Amino acid sequence: MNKGFFKKIWMLLIFLIPVLIVAGCTRASQRKQTDLKSFYGIMSDNEYVILLEGENIGKAYKEGDEIYLPYELVNNEINDRFYLDKENNRIFYTDIAVQSFDIGSDSNTKVIKDTVYISFNCIKDRTEMNGTVYENPNRVAISQNFGTISVCKPVKDNVIRQYNRDNSDYMAEVSEGESLIIKEKMNESWYRVVKDNGITGYIKANETNGEETEERQSSYKKPEYTHITMDQKVCMGWHQVTSKAANNTLEEVTRNAKGILNVISPTWLKLADTTGNISSLAQASYVEKAHNMGMQVWVLADDFSYGEDGSYFVSAVLGNYDSRQRLINNLVSEVINCNADGLNIDYEKIYEEMADDYIQFIRELSIECRKNGLVLSVDTYVMQSYNEFYNRKGIAEAADYLVIMGYDEHWAGDNSAGSVASLPYVKKGIEDAKVCADAKRIINGIPFFTRVWTETKEGLTSEGTYVEDPINGNYWLTSIAVGMDSAEQKLSSQGITPTWLEDLGQYYGEYEAEGIRERIWLEDERSVQEKLNVMSEAGIGGVACWKLGLEKAAVWEEIQEYMK
Repeated sequence: MNKGFFKKIWMLLIFLIPVLIVAGCTRASQRKQTDLKSFYGIMSDNEYVILLEGENIGKAYKEGDEIYLPYELVNNEINDRFYLDKENNRIFYTDIAVQSFDIGSDSNTKVIKDTVYISFNCIKDRTEMNGTVYENPNRVAISQNFGTISVCKPVKDNVIRQYNRDNSDYMAEVSEGESLIIKEKMNESWYRVVKDNGITGYIKANETNGEETEERQSSYKKPEYTHITMDQKVCMGWHQVTSKAANNTLEEVTRNAKGILNVISPTWLKLADTTGNISSLAQASYVEKAHNMGMQVWVLADDFSYGEDGSYFVSAVLGNYDSRQRLINNLVSEVINCNADGLNIDYEKIYEEMADDYIQFIRELSIECRKNGLVLSVDTYVMQSYNEFYNRKGIAEAADYLVIMGYDEHWAGDNSAGSVASLPYVKKGIEDAKVCADAKRIINGIPFFTRVWTETKEGLTSEGTYVEDPINGNYWLTSIAVGMDSAEQKLSSQGITPTWLEDLGQYYGEYEAEGIRERIWLEDERSVQEKLNVMSEAGIGGVACWKLGLEKAAVWEEIQEYMK
C-alpha cells in the first residue's frame, strides 16, 4: 500500500475520533430512557395513568373503545359538577340544567371493580380542559391551565430528565423551540417542566431560551349563567321573625334605615322534617308593605331544625333526591305565593361529608329560581381551614349573590375571648371571596352585636368553657351577645372609657371585680365605618346587617354614606 492510502486513513480517523467521542459523551450524558410504564405503575394493557398538569392523580381503564375515569377522582380533581346519587344509582351533571346518567345502563358510566366510572368523552364534552389519550405509556393527559402561563423552549433538540442531575435517565425527548410549561424552578439552574403530552421532567435553564409567557385559550363553550343583580349596592337587613305576630315589627326595626335599606330578609322558612317539608311564617301583607317602603324581600331559609335524636334534618334532606326536590319546590313556592323577590339561604349545619349534597342542592335550587325570576343569595362563613369544603366557587357560579357572614370570629363556644369581627378578619373574608366570585356579586355581612366575655377564676364557678392559663391562673369563660347600646352601657356603668385598637378597628374595654373579669370588643358607628371603608376599597356589591334592632341609630349615617 502506498503512503497516500495511509495518509487518507489517518485523516479519516482524525476526523472521526472527535465525532465518536462527542457522540459517546452525548449518549452518556443522556443515558437511557426511564421505563415509563413502570414509573407510572401501569400493570395491564387496559390501564391508563391520569396525568393532570403532568401530575399522576390516579388510574383510568379502557373497556372497548372508551376510556373511563373514577367518579370520585373526577369530582374532586377535574369537574365537581358531576354528582353521584347513590340511592338511585345514577350520576347527575348540573350547570344551568340537570342531566342524568343511569349507572351501568348508560354508556357514559360504568362500574369497574365495584367503583363508579365516567367515560372520558362524557367528561371532555362538559369540562373546560384539553384532554388527549396516548399510548407508550398508556396515559390520559389533561390540562386546565389556560390564560397566561410560564413556558420555556429548548435551544436545540434535547431531553427532559427524571431528576435534576446531568447523569439522570431521561423521561422524554423534546424538540428545539417546543413549548414546555414550567412547573417549578430549581435554584435557577433547572426547570421542572411538563410536555403537552403530559410527561414531566427536568431541563437545565441554560439549555432553553429562559422563562417566557404564552397565552393558551380554551375552545370549550362554558354554560352561560344569568344572574339577577341590583343596579346599585345592596343594603340588606336581616329581620329576625320568630312568630307571625313578629311580622308586625317591620316598620319599627327599619325606622332609622328608611331610604337606606333596599332589601329586607325576614327569617321565615325552616326545615320541618327529614323529607323536605318546611314551616313558614311568610305573609304577603309584609311583602306588600316592604315593597311600598322601597325594599325587596329576600326570604331567609335556615337549617337549624333538628329531631328528637338531636340530629339536624338537613343532612337527611339534602342527601336524598326526593326530599331535596321537595324542599326546593317548597322554598320556591313559598316565595312565589307571598310575592317576595328572592331567597336567602342560611344553611350553617353543613359538614364535610355533606359538601357534595349541599352544592348539588344550591345548583338545583338556582335553576328553579332562575326559571321563576327569583334572586338567590347564599350565606357563607369567612373561609377557615375547617370550612374550606364549602364550594364557594360553585355557590358563586350558581347563585346571584355570595353573602359573607363577616362575624363570629369569636363565638359563644369559643375557648378564648375576642372580637366578633375585627378588621383583619373582615378583610380576609372579602379577599378570599373575591377569588371565588365576581366582586359585584359579593355582599359582606356586618354585626350589629358584640359579646360580653366573662372570665371567672377557677373555684368560683364551673360553667362555660374551662381555660387553662399557667400565667394568670385557670378560669371559666362564658359570653352573651348584646346590642351596641347595651355593650357601651355595660362599660359606662363601670366607669370604663374604652380604648381604640387601630389594628382591630374597634374600641376595647374591660373591668375586674372579685375574681371576675369582663371584656368587650365594641361594635359601634366607628367600627362599622372601618368595615365599610374596606368594602368600598374592595368594590364589592353591598352590605348585610345582622340583625336589625341591635344597632345604634348612628350607624345608619355611616351606611348611608357607603351607599352613595
